[in-house]
Amino acid sequence: MKRLFALLCVLALAVSLAACGKEEENAPAASGGYAVEEMDLTEAMEAILKDVPNLPDYEIAELTEENFEFFAFLPYAEGVQGVTADALINAMPHSVVLVRVAGGTEEAEKAEETIRSSADPRKWICVGAEKTVVRRYGDTILLVMSQAETANAILQNFDALNGVETPEADLAIPEREDADGGQLEPLPDDVLNQPAALPEEEPVDMPTMAPDEDETDNMPALEDDGSAVPIPTPAPAQPDPPQPIPIQPDPAPVQPVQPAQPDPQPVQPVQPAQPEPAPAPTEPEAPAAAETDLEAVMASILGGVDIPDCLNMELTAENFEFVAFIPYAEGWRGLSADPIIGSIPHSVVLVEVPEGGDAAAAAAAMQESADPRKWICVEAESVQTASKGRLALLVMSSQAAADAIIANFNAM
Repeated sequence: MKRLFALLCVLALAVSLAACGKEEENAPAASGGYAVEEMDLTEAMEAILKDVPNLPDYEIAELTEENFEFFAFLPYAEGVQGVTADALINAMPHSVVLVRVAGGTEEAEKAEETIRSSADPRKWICVGAEKTVVRRYGDTILLVMSQAETANAILQNFDALNGVETPEADLAIPEREDADGGQLEPLPDDVLNQPAALPEEEPVDMPTMAPDEDETDNMPALEDDGSAVPIPTPAPAQPDPPQPIPIQPDPAPVQPVQPAQPDPQPVQPVQPAQPEPAPAPTEPEAPAAAETDLEAVMASILGGVDIPDCLNMELTAENFEFVAFIPYAEGWRGLSADPIIGSIPHSVVLVEVPEGGDAAAAAAAMQESADPRKWICVEAESVQTASKGRLALLVMSSQAAADAIIANFNAM
């Protein structure tokens, strides 16, 4: 009996040891035990985007040392990894980024805080993401900037992947303010996932001037192919020369009064009044320099050139340097024509300097500062500049398109 009892104890101990070994084999990872830490970042990205409704077209791409901070809002460091799944159309405010930090929990916490404080939901300048989410599991950090319901769905997938149920408070949809500071209703599901619609405009007939029409008709003419004929900037009207102010002669001078005979003292003659000197003619004010119609010039220089569909955008003090690569100065004006699809390396920028400004110097500065890789993943084949009068032009595009646009500009 004692032998049997001993055998049973040994058997029980063996079973216990086997179970412990199995538990050790399936134990959580030392870094925290979250599923995402055992996955490749691309694989994890595919998992958290699966079945998310209303996702715009995207492509998962690995981040490099050059573009890391632009997408992740975190300076690149040795050993840090990242992937992005931004919308392919640049006008859509949608970005999903996964970052994996080397160096343990403390470094991951610091990176999470940096991303949280630095993420800019208006990185697209003209549009902004409705909701920004930052979440970390172990050494892997998620950053989502998108439409609120899309961001919530991605967050729920990320939490579920790591065995966590998303708190209800984290799924709140932020309220938006209108121009007067009032609160607007949350955006519907697919508003921010659609490209911005251009305002519909009635077609405008652009008649050419017939030979018998008044020569002062300034309606623009069209070429046979429908492109606008280049319109030279009219010279400012010269003021009429100042007319001399006629000086009217004073009435007949007063005759001296003859002294009365009885009076022993003769009366002194009264001197005639001297006419008031005429005021000197004032110099006419110099006419204000006329502003160039940049829209018309842009249409003229792009006419007949094979380019992608573009949207004209007026440059402001806030976006001037980002688009034109030179600092904004008081009185400067600008217009850009960039593709609606942001992944096409094409940009045309017109800058008008104020009267007395140096357009040639502005063009030289743009040539020196322009970055043909501003699109990060693609690069413009040619960067060219030109100047004429008060206008400076920057073109970044294919060689053929850049040559044709510069030629049209020089021919104006």
